[in-house]
Amino acid sequence: MEIENELKKINERLENIEIKITQLNKELIGERPAWLNFIVAFIVVFICILLFGGILIFFS
Repeated sequence: MEIENELKKINERLENIEIKITQLNKELIGERPAWLNFIVAFIVVFICILLFGGILIFFS
């Protein structure tokens, strides 16, 4: 009986931890859809390429 109670407590703690982890993941992602994340990443990479190319042209 005592072991069952301990297992129930551990199970509740694990469920609470799982809920907190999912909440943190949602906050980190910012609830943006995947296509919007892709567009933002594409624009950032494109700007970096343009800056790198501009620096190379400037110093050559």
